[in-house]
Amino acid sequence: REVTATAMNLAAMARGVRRGWLDPRFRPVVERAWQGLIARIGDDGALLDVCSGTGAGPTLRYYLDRPATEGLDDRGGAMCLWAALEMEELQR
Repeated sequence: REVTATAMNLAAMARGVRRGWLDPRFRPVVERAWQGLIARIGDDGALLDVCSGTGAGPTLRYYLDRPATEGLDDRGGAMCLWAALEMEELQR
């Protein structure tokens, strides 16, 4: 559910399909990821479920229990823009 990771993976997959690095059969996966991502972006650019960046943590639980933020977020917003640009290119 975390927006930043979803956006980064989506951007990579969309570029991979677009450039022929990934089989075109991945396209439905890319489309589902896009639908999931845009459901977490408000009309005003506010994001839902963005975790702050972290350094190395001591346990898996450390990462799983990080609070998610809502609203405007530079890092999450940049990743969502990257994903949107890749989707735009893929649609051409």
